[in-house]
Amino acid sequence: MPANSPTTPALLLALALAVACGDSDSGTSTSDAASTSDAASTDEPTSTTAGVDTTGTTDGTTLAGTDSDAATTAGGETTSDETSATDETGETSETGETTTTGEPGVCGDGLVTPDEECEPSGEDGDNCTDQCTKLWRTVFVSSSLHNPALGGLTGADEICQDLAEGAGLPGRYMAWLSDNEASPSTRFVQSSVPYQLVNILTDEPWIVANSWADLIDGELSRRINYDEDGFNAFMPTDAWTNTRPDGTAVADGTSCSNWSTDSGSGMVGDADQTDETWTQYTATSCSQLFRLYCFEQ
Repeated sequence: MPANSPTTPALLLALALAVACGDSDSGTSTSDAASTSDAASTDEPTSTTAGVDTTGTTDGTTLAGTDSDAATTAGGETTSDETSATDETGETSETGETTTTGEPGVCGDGLVTPDEECEPSGEDGDNCTDQCTKLWRTVFVSSSLHNPALGGLTGADEICQDLAEGAGLPGRYMAWLSDNEASPSTRFVQSSVPYQLVNILTDEPWIVANSWADLIDGELSRRINYDEDGFNAFMPTDAWTNTRPDGTAVADGTSCSNWSTDSGSGMVGDADQTDETWTQYTATSCSQLFRLYCFEQ
């Protein structure tokens, strides 16, 4: 305003009010800054998981998926009404029963396991080394004569096993027999120890072959003409085989329809021979009754 303008009482009042309002806005109140710290404090921590109230626990946690009767936590420890059994191997059975897991056998413990051939203290102890391996494998020609409807290779193996057990021979036995699918070359244990006959006449072993390689070389050391009881097998000496000297199948058409019928033709071997005809002698009618060669595995 011009220096010579008169100052009115109204203008002075307005200036005074403006100064008073500015001082009020610039001031900072500390009453709001002092928040209610008491209100911010809480009671004991509380957490609920899957319907479980854990009020009063030290860490406020619980087990998911349980109810208050099944599990609670107190001081970090968990208790449960449901229990499970833990076996010696560390495996847990939900039914509460103790289970055991198969372990490799220990030679000399009296139990023959899949990784052992025998036990020195077992029924075949005379034919068992300290390493639980066999000293020899037994072979015989069956004392019984059979129609070639044998029930396949499985049926023939059962005949050999029954004959061996009836004669008190330990071990597992299979028939030297081939069909369209399998043969001794694929089914047998290919032994590194000798094959020998049952011997009731002398203490000397009657060795047929010194090993699998020797067995299939086309020439035997001794005829397989003694049965499971150690007696000489007389006529007929033929045995059903359909098997070549090397242990493989002869042909599809000489197995009496995979040893399931008494019609057609089947290959036989002659138990009175040591050359290749011991197993591949001639094809003959399936209507006849002949023997089986049985080998310990």
